[in-house]
Amino acid sequence: KAYGGKWRWVGQFWKLGGYSGYEIGDFISEEHEQRLWRSLDGIVLRRTKAEVATDLPPKTYVGSELIPGDPSSPVGIWLPMTPEQRKAYKQMEDASVATLAGGDLSAIGVLAEQTRLQQFATSAGRMDGTEFTPALPSNKFDWIVESLLEWGFPDNPVTKVVITSRFTKVLRMFAEELRKLRVDGKATRIDSLMLTGEVSGSRRAAMIDRFNDKSEAPHILFLQHKTGGVAITIDSADKMVNIDESDPDTMIQVEDRIHRVSNPRPVEFYYLRSIETIDVGIALTNAGRQADSRRLLDERRGVEYLRRVMELSR
Repeated sequence: KAYGGKWRWVGQFWKLGGYSGYEIGDFISEEHEQRLWRSLDGIVLRRTKAEVATDLPPKTYVGSELIPGDPSSPVGIWLPMTPEQRKAYKQMEDASVATLAGGDLSAIGVLAEQTRLQQFATSAGRMDGTEFTPALPSNKFDWIVESLLEWGFPDNPVTKVVITSRFTKVLRMFAEELRKLRVDGKATRIDSLMLTGEVSGSRRAAMIDRFNDKSEAPHILFLQHKTGGVAITIDSADKMVNIDESDPDTMIQVEDRIHRVSNPRPVEFYYLRSIETIDVGIALTNAGRQADSRRLLDERRGVEYLRRVMELSR
């Protein structure tokens, strides 16, 4: 009853334009933005996790700022691509076609091209008939192997680790390569579990229970972004490695699968991003959207002040 027509309501606050006339642009003015939030004050109820669970340590993002010295810049592990990745990436970027082992890979349309660029920023690949299959070399796989060895894998892992991606094929390729890994000519098999949308509910629950048993191997869980939502509780892993990124709301849900009030503990997040690729654009876009959300939903009701008070009280 309060909001009977979507576009009439949208037109009260935002500029409309574009080819169709129904593309939402900026707020008409700062006053229109404030008017929007005043109109929703009696409807929207929001509490951040920091407000509700004061004993839960904040998330730690490991790496460096994209723009050194800029605290608003996204933090990540910034990696150069391998020559094979760079070649395929450049071909796809320039001509929407990449020549791979087994044939050519074409991308029809902007969304398809963005998907392929994100995949090449993660690994090289090949064509199996008409199907694209991720394959080594991969700058991100190399970083994961080096880090897992530093974390005591495979014999004495210091923690359990969740490795995520939006691409199931990438997760499978990484898991397979870890199983047949050789270091200095020696077989160094690293086993893992794989949780994707293809896993049924009962199997999923059993897999999560097994992974949450800290004494039981394996100590790595590969997780597809869209699988299970926040209903998945992983209390055993203290580290999460994100091979690539989805939209910011999805990534918050992904992170929150190990950042749980059921087991308050410090947790670390590693975002692997290839420099001079679409990874940078996605990181900047997601950081901007999250900043907008904090500004519009939290800062306007004094959460920044409250958070500062809580920090100084510890």
